[in-house]
Amino acid sequence: MLVLSHLAFANVSSALAQAGSIGGSIGKQDKSISGSEEADRPRAVPHPKRPAAAIDINGIWGSNIGSDYQITQTGNTFRWVVVHGAQRETATGTMDGSNVSASWSGTNGSGSASGVIVVVGGLKKIEWSNGAVFLKR
Repeated sequence: MLVLSHLAFANVSSALAQAGSIGGSIGKQDKSISGSEEADRPRAVPHPKRPAAAIDINGIWGSNIGSDYQITQTGNTFRWVVVHGAQRETATGTMDGSNVSASWSGTNGSGSASGVIVVVGGLKKIEWSNGAVFLKR
């Protein structure tokens, strides 16, 4: 009888020793030592920011300072020349969406300004930081 009870305890202890050994492991598997999960899937590569699409400003523009300007645009850059008015002036500028900046020189000196292109219905105007306003003709 003593032998049978010893065999019964032997079977119980071997069953206890194997508990949890079948059926996989417990807990999260894809963890580094620091505790963060390591993803096996590829991550999306961020795309560089593209410049905003340029608003078309080609053409003749009148102004509140008595001059008319011929603006020629290529992509996000532009040039202007005074085609009517007392002064002679040329300028170069850049655009980023509706924001513009320009530098000019002419008979009245040189300068620079930033501005905003405002489009309302069919009307386009550029409001410059120096108080000048250009209206598309």
